[in-house]
Amino acid sequence: MKNITLSLMLVGTALITLISCGNNPNQRVINDSASTSRTDLRNDSMSVCFQRFSGKTEQDTFTVHLVMRDGKVDGELVEMIYEKDTRRGTLKGTVQDSTVTTVWSYIQEGKQDTLPVVFKMSADGNLLQQNYSVDPVSGRMYLSDTASFSLVFKPFDCRKIPKQKSDK
Repeated sequence: MKNITLSLMLVGTALITLISCGNNPNQRVINDSASTSRTDLRNDSMSVCFQRFSGKTEQDTFTVHLVMRDGKVDGELVEMIYEKDTRRGTLKGTVQDSTVTTVWSYIQEGKQDTLPVVFKMSADGNLLQQNYSVDPVSGRMYLSDTASFSLVFKPFDCRKIPKQKSDK
């Protein structure tokens, strides 16, 4: 029994070593049970991902990928609403303290559009998004000065972000 246990330990160590050697030496991967963030040691950037679900049976999926460096943030926001067209686009903005202020440029139904998006990093590791209001006349979404940060995103493994069919 001792020989089997020792053999399994050696094989496990060898696998970990082989997997580690395949990683980019300029990146440090930080793993926890819910998410993977990457810190690029060459340019001191940090990449984090978050996800939330909504709808009657939580069938609507929202995914955020943020890459932060030197007070700037780039990323992607994907909204997949059940039985509706997906909105996928880029985020560009700034990060100051725990607040991330961005503009989301996306395409929906063949139309280019933008919306401001504001997030806050919470003390418990979640990402909170400021909620939109809807203009009753135009139907356009906007952020009011008093909007609450009530949309809660949980840490998420960046490697599991849904890809579009054209992504490889």
